[in-house]
Amino acid sequence: MKLKYFETSVFAFLFLFAIFFTSCNEEWDQHYNDVSVAAKSDLNLYEYIKSKDNLSTFTQMLQVTGYDKILSSSQVFTVWAPENDALSGIDPNNATLSLEIVKNHVARYSYTTSGVTTMIIPMVNGKLLSFKKATNGYIFNSEMIVTADLGTANGILHIVGGYAPYKMNIWEFINQTAGLDSLKDYINSLSVRKLDSIASYDSNGILVDSIFKIDNVVLNNLGRIDVEDSIYTAFLPDNLAWSELYNRISPYYKTLPADGGVAQQRVSTCWSLVKNLFFRGEKTLPLSENKLTSTGNITFYDPTPLFDNTQMTTLSNGLAYVASNKLNIADTASWYKPLKMETEYYSNYGATLSNYTASVLSSIGTGYAISHGYYIYLKDASLSSLSKLYGIFPIPSTLSAKYNIYCVFVPKQILDPNDMRPYKVKFTLNYINSQGKSVSGYVDANHNVQSSSSSLATFITDPTKLDKVLVTSNFEFPYSNVVFKGNTTDDILKQIKFSLKVENATAKTGTDPTIYSRDILIDCIILEPVQ
Repeated sequence: MKLKYFETSVFAFLFLFAIFFTSCNEEWDQHYNDVSVAAKSDLNLYEYIKSKDNLSTFTQMLQVTGYDKILSSSQVFTVWAPENDALSGIDPNNATLSLEIVKNHVARYSYTTSGVTTMIIPMVNGKLLSFKKATNGYIFNSEMIVTADLGTANGILHIVGGYAPYKMNIWEFINQTAGLDSLKDYINSLSVRKLDSIASYDSNGILVDSIFKIDNVVLNNLGRIDVEDSIYTAFLPDNLAWSELYNRISPYYKTLPADGGVAQQRVSTCWSLVKNLFFRGEKTLPLSENKLTSTGNITFYDPTPLFDNTQMTTLSNGLAYVASNKLNIADTASWYKPLKMETEYYSNYGATLSNYTASVLSSIGTGYAISHGYYIYLKDASLSSLSKLYGIFPIPSTLSAKYNIYCVFVPKQILDPNDMRPYKVKFTLNYINSQGKSVSGYVDANHNVQSSSSSLATFITDPTKLDKVLVTSNFEFPYSNVVFKGNTTDDILKQIKFSLKVENATAKTGTDPTIYSRDILIDCIILEPVQ
């Protein structure tokens, strides 16, 4: 049965190919009506190249690589053939080198000089090379074309005074450059062989053949550094620089055994190391920008040190800077970054509100420099004087490191210029301690975290400004909380192991409500790294 479907698809293919080939022949004939094409030879491309004494070295390369047969076929090609002098010093019997050179000088379809100003030609190896008009002739890549538009039975030949050296792309460079083994091994370990569901099935959804493709999260998420149609800049640590970075980063990702322990710590460390190595476009010193944002979405506000102690190589799809011994990335510039929980997204993080109703308000036109332009308005909805008013805000992605923790309050004046009441608040941290247990830490008057609720202190905000209130300083998380596994949002939210409880300590009755506000406006919660 499978053979039957295969035969049907073959006949369909042959029919379509016949139409396509006829069309190509018609287009091919039209090329020879162009005055730019020299008299058409009856020889095919290979035969014609072989007949030229000044192309004997390139002819030998064609024979060594099997391209003598390919250029003898009925398919249409354009060849930019280097003269012998251009290939002096190159051994044409070196099959690997010859194949690189040959495939870098052959393109499918016909390209004459007619109408050319600047063209980018896809070569058979996928490289994109320029074909353009100059003041004194035509140029292929950066080499002058000696003789152009020689027509043959199956294509166009241009004879070039130099040759275009094969340039690796960034992906090839990582995989073929000595000294990058640690980086190469890690990136390749992320490759997954998957069934190509499109190529494996026919239009009726019947499996014709099992065709597989390779997926890699670096290529899918950080940049297609394996293709030629986008330009990147890559900072690549050599083996010593990789080790230095790994040893520096790993302690930040100490992971609970329940979340994967040492194995997950390694996964998190390696991904953190790699995700900020790639940038879009070509970056050279002096930089035209004062900041650079990686494809991993981390912004470097002082990017110049990245270039220290590196060696640049120009590649076919960008630039690679290889760092020897150490890649100059500061911890707080990449993985150990400030964390900011925008409270307007409280529901996304699974926040808990007690006796409050929440509204998200815009700060546009208020004159206040609110983070991201929005804040949360927590309005008293309590029915009893005994009701507690608080919000618990989960915060993901904390590292096993020290932070200063702040809560930024928006004054009531933003809603009513005459409302000068401050907020009277208390803070509680919920986190995992060094024994791996979930505990509550109560912030005392000195901003230290204590184990007893009797230590809870009350803090009064400044009602005249956007007030960044210190919750606690030098607070160290024993374990990182960057591991998220699960198929649903609830699965993920349950894994957030740190939250800040902001409690309003203003009484519902008496004089308190006239002095302090039972409502609270919060901009964001910030965790700043402590070096």
